[in-house]
Amino acid sequence: MTVALELVKYDRLDVKLIYNDYNCYQNPENIIHLVDYINSDGKVCDGIGMQSHLDITDSFHSATNYAKALEYFRLNCPDLEIQITELDATMVSTEDKPLTDEDQAAFYAVIDVKKQYWD
Repeated sequence: MTVALELVKYDRLDVKLIYNDYNCYQNPENIIHLVDYINSDGKVCDGIGMQSHLDITDSFHSATNYAKALEYFRLNCPDLEIQITELDATMVSTEDKPLTDEDQAAFYAVIDVKKQYWD
């Protein structure tokens, strides 16, 4: 991957190269290590893109964990551009488990996180 990024970078200097991955909130440390490795011989990768697929009814995929990942990237990658390249939030209701006011609040919390970290 590093060689491919280097070829693109040096062929077209006006292009920003972004490492883009899904569910970045699950392992931000590993992503930073990968980008650091890619950039170990000189900056080739300009940033990290977050494909963000959240499930409001699953506490692990919560706005809180998403915000923690954004904050982690912001604090640990000050020289990299952090992008939200995709953002969707799923809310699933069934007869046994209808959506609640708390579920709706969790949905809006995702939007609040996005507003907090991006202008």
